[in-house]
Amino acid sequence: MSTFIELLCTHKKALEHQYANQLNPDMRSAIQAMLRCKTEQQGRSQWYCAHCHHNDRLPLSCGHRHCPQCQHRTTSDWL
Repeated sequence: MSTFIELLCTHKKALEHQYANQLNPDMRSAIQAMLRCKTEQQGRSQWYCAHCHHNDRLPLSCGHRHCPQCQHRTTSDWL
């Protein structure tokens, strides 16, 4: 989990309380997506290797364009 997501988790209620009038639905949606990212709430994908018979279930990312966990590689590649 990224540091930003940890901070968001810790201070979400205070953020919503202080900026309730300024958070639009898109911002609230982004916050919820980031908090669900790579958790059981988001779900898992199953991967199976026919060669070595390794079976793995990996958490799904949210894919939100502002999520540091999802878009870090895309941003790095762009830079």
